[in-house]
Amino acid sequence: MFRKRFSIDSEIYIIFIIVVNITVFNALFGFINMHKNHELSKKVLSDNIPSVQSLEKLNLLVTRSRMLTTNWIYMQSNQADKDALREHQDVEYPAAKGEMLAIMTLWNDTLNVRRMNDALSEFDWMIEAEKQIMNTLAVFDDYLDPMKKFSASEILETDVQNHYETISRALKLVVDDKRQQARQLDAELKSSYTNMMFTLSTMALIIIITVLFVMYYMTRNMIRPIHKLRNYIKQMSLGVIPKIELHSRKNAVGQMADAVKVLAEGMSETARFASEIGKGNFDSEFEPLSEKDELGNALIHMRENLRKASDEKERHISDVEKINKQLDEFVYIVSHDLKAPLRGISTLTTFIEEELASQPNEKIKEFLDLLKGRTIRMQNLITAILDYSKLSTSTSPKEDVNVSELIDNIIDMIAPPKNFRFEKQGVFPMLHTEKIKLQQVLQNLISNGIKYNDKAEGIIKITSEENGSFYKFSVSDNGKGIKKEYHEKIFGVFQTLESKDKTDSTGIGLTIVKKLIEQQGGSIAVESEPGSGSTFSFTWLKN
Repeated sequence: MFRKRFSIDSEIYIIFIIVVNITVFNALFGFINMHKNHELSKKVLSDNIPSVQSLEKLNLLVTRSRMLTTNWIYMQSNQADKDALREHQDVEYPAAKGEMLAIMTLWNDTLNVRRMNDALSEFDWMIEAEKQIMNTLAVFDDYLDPMKKFSASEILETDVQNHYETISRALKLVVDDKRQQARQLDAELKSSYTNMMFTLSTMALIIIITVLFVMYYMTRNMIRPIHKLRNYIKQMSLGVIPKIELHSRKNAVGQMADAVKVLAEGMSETARFASEIGKGNFDSEFEPLSEKDELGNALIHMRENLRKASDEKERHISDVEKINKQLDEFVYIVSHDLKAPLRGISTLTTFIEEELASQPNEKIKEFLDLLKGRTIRMQNLITAILDYSKLSTSTSPKEDVNVSELIDNIIDMIAPPKNFRFEKQGVFPMLHTEKIKLQQVLQNLISNGIKYNDKAEGIIKITSEENGSFYKFSVSDNGKGIKKEYHEKIFGVFQTLESKDKTDSTGIGLTIVKKLIEQQGGSIAVESEPGSGSTFSFTWLKN
């Protein structure tokens, strides 16, 4: 079986040589046939046609010569015919004879040459006989002599007539033969022309078929595969690994297709290996395409580094989990230990109040109220610390939440003063999320809008709008407002805008709100000016 692989240029050269050879053969064959036809046409034009014309002319001269000789005898007063006979014998016949002899040199058939020589000899003898008649009846008086006229008539009826008939027969044979030759040459010319046209048509058809086959071959085995290879390489340059659908061929294009197929398979295997690394599967098998495969070797190196980093990360996570557990235990113990003396202080405060009921002392009562308030604030602070410490680990199940209904429930649960009015604007969505966390955020912001409002008629406006993959919610109030320098500070732990002795706030509410929102991938911001109210806006993932 033929296994040799040709390069593209070799295939093109072979195809070109085949087409050129066919074209050259066609041209050579056409040239040979055209030359043959030219020779046949030349023979017809230079031999047969002139020969027939000269023979017919000579035949006319013989007939005219006999007619003029007859007129010489019987029309003695017709001087014009007598002059014409002399012109014929002295000028016309010698010219026609010379022309005929010249044409005869082109003849290849000896029979006709012999016939014509005999005919010309007979013509010469006929002219000699005519001259005898002319000499016998030379003058007018000769026509009055019956013997001379009879002698002249006798020569005309015997010698001249015999020569005339011999010449006519010879000329007829030669003319018929020449016409037959002309017909044969014409038939041969037509046959040659027909053969040439058939051959040229056949060769043209062969060339067309060859060209169509070459076009089909090049399209199927070169152009289309190269076009596909270009598209595959273009896709690979964009990072797409195509499925190579090319048949393996024993040519240079097939070699390129095999190379691209190997490249695509290598890229696919490399991409699979990179994907496994991305998934954290560091035990996946992989072999670089070669020692010079920089990407494959780099991925192997990266896998080893990531394996080490993953091991270190697991160790760090384990350490962090231990530390977090210890911190949780520490917070719980500390808060429990702090609450115990606070409960004792609260009990003692109650006992002292009962004792002071019988012996009132305003100053001591004032100190006791201050002590009781700070005790309550300390309990709230400890509770807030516990809640904040649980944010990193606490999760709640996700559920479908109608945000509009959730806001209505929060308002009912807060039970705001009657001088507050609530407005909702926009389309509130149905979210699949952790309901308790969204409730904590909205409840805290709405409660703050009520708590820090100094207007006779409080207004709380809640809005909703789509923002890409998030929903943006805003809670606005017409309260006291916040100075710009405190816009970031209020989200810090234990930060309040009023004196800690004047409020029971722990200063950790907005901190918890911020952390809950950021756990959902969102963010919170505030817009406020003193005396103009505040607007807290936050984003929450759609799903």
